Amino acid sequence: MNTIPGTTLPKVGDFRSPPFIRRSELNPILSAKHMPYPSHLVFNSSVVVRGGRYLMMFRNEVYEREGVPKGKIAHLGIAESDDGLHWTPWPQPLDLNVGIVDNNAYDPRVVPLEGKYYISLCQGNRFSCQAAILVTEDFRRFDLFDVAPPCSRNIVLFPEKIGNYYYRLERPFWQPVDSHLHKANEWISNPYSIWIARSPDLKHWGDYKPLLECSDFDFANIKIGPGGHPLRTAAGWLVLVHGVDWDPTRGKNGWQDAWRNRYHAGAALLDLDDPSKVIAHARKPLLTPEAPYERTGGWRNDVIFPMATIPQPDGSLYIYYGAADTHTCLATCKLDDLIEFCRRG
Repeated sequence: MNTIPGTTLPKVGDFRSPPFIRRSELNPILSAKHMPYPSHLVFNSSVVVRGGRYLMMFRNEVYEREGVPKGKIAHLGIAESDDGLHWTPWPQPLDLNVGIVDNNAYDPRVVPLEGKYYISLCQGNRFSCQAAILVTEDFRRFDLFDVAPPCSRNIVLFPEKIGNYYYRLERPFWQPVDSHLHKANEWISNPYSIWIARSPDLKHWGDYKPLLECSDFDFANIKIGPGGHPLRTAAGWLVLVHGVDWDPTRGKNGWQDAWRNRYHAGAALLDLDDPSKVIAHARKPLLTPEAPYERTGGWRNDVIFPMATIPQPDGSLYIYYGAADTHTCLATCKLDDLIEFCRRG
């Protein structure tokens, strides 16, 4: 196996996105230029359909100046759309101060469940990290619903109860504090993987199991994590994932001082009755960084971060994703093609 010198990590090559997936000609569909308030970065946006309209919750960040990540102002914002393509942001960002959650919360995943909207998000930074879940009915008032154990990220709830249990995906955060791969020998933990847990009441979680590993995908060597909430299909629960490969030769690669990661989007199918069972997964990426807005000019280049899947009446699928940790973008495909892509492995 071709490995990165000084580590046991496999070196990941280059890929092409499969021909059945198309990037929107409108990309980026939401970025700083669309904001009615100060913005540098608008990305990692979750999307749901509410009352016949599309609603997006996005991560917005502002810096003192581009390239200098100091004096950051961070908050979540809301935008709405009639068609899922053209978006109008609300005039003000959200003001979140609920329990441990404040305006530095990021990467929201919005899940419609039993008449309410549950929003799982990350809170903290690279020195400490904790996931939390908020609940709302109107996206105006938010209540703290649950707090995950420390060092757990990317929590994603399933949108319905399955049998007697609720389920969620998450990614335990094994990495030692302040070890961010600036040198090859700093990677001393196992690659991050996706785990699944279940609960009888959405409050008490257990029966944790590893679900998907980096070794299941050709495009990840240090971590994978869940994207948006799983989508029920006739073939199984469709789950999009982000997979990350690290390469020390990438250098600066963005506004950030050093960015050696590359993020891809992948896909898997889980059993409808027991989502702890993987039916199929595609080893190749569903989306790999190729477009200019994914590869250049961003805070962190070479990043695709899937956050939501919305099925369309014609059998197609809208896939919303963050690009270069800077923009919100859209890709489309036929749902049947994506399921077959998973089945082919």
